[in-house]
Amino acid sequence: YLKLKNEIESIGTKEYIEKKKEKEIKRKLRKERKESRKLSRELQKIEQRKWKKLFRNFYISEEYEKIRVNRRDIPFSQIMNAEILEDNTVISKTTGYNKSVGQKHTALGAGLFGGVGAIIGGTSGKITTKTKIDTTTENIDICKSLSIKIQINDINNPLIIYKIIKSPISKDTYTYEFEYEAAQKCIAMLQVIINSQ
Repeated sequence: YLKLKNEIESIGTKEYIEKKKEKEIKRKLRKERKESRKLSRELQKIEQRKWKKLFRNFYISEEYEKIRVNRRDIPFSQIMNAEILEDNTVISKTTGYNKSVGQKHTALGAGLFGGVGAIIGGTSGKITTKTKIDTTTENIDICKSLSIKIQINDINNPLIIYKIIKSPISKDTYTYEFEYEAAQKCIAMLQVIINSQ
């Protein structure tokens, strides 16, 4: 009887030890997963700081020398030209790089993310812009669409069209003015990039 009792107690003790070990392993795994998620979030924040957001799903990185449009990364060196299209009409576009003039001007660096004036001032190619005409309240001007078209040196996928405004909106609104100015800033940055290549 004593022998049987000791064997039962021994089995019980082993089960207790095994369960304790199992709990300890699970606790360590939870701790490691927590630390891994924390490290992943920190790395993600560091990565995000390397990309400047221009629009939703439209980013630019000086460090990587790339733009990211709808999750597609395009090296600066592949950008050939860009245009702003309003209602399928070109209202602003980059032009070719004049190296004989442009070498003395700002290319990349602090000027790239400065004000729009600083960016445009640092470009040697031109950005042509259609002058906006003020409208009266009786004849409200409407923008049906606003897009940025980028030509890429890629034979398989040479064109990117990023839509900024997708539905009709009055030009006499803050939203239109904001998006229009953002588009101009974006194309000015692209002009600097083109000039730097």
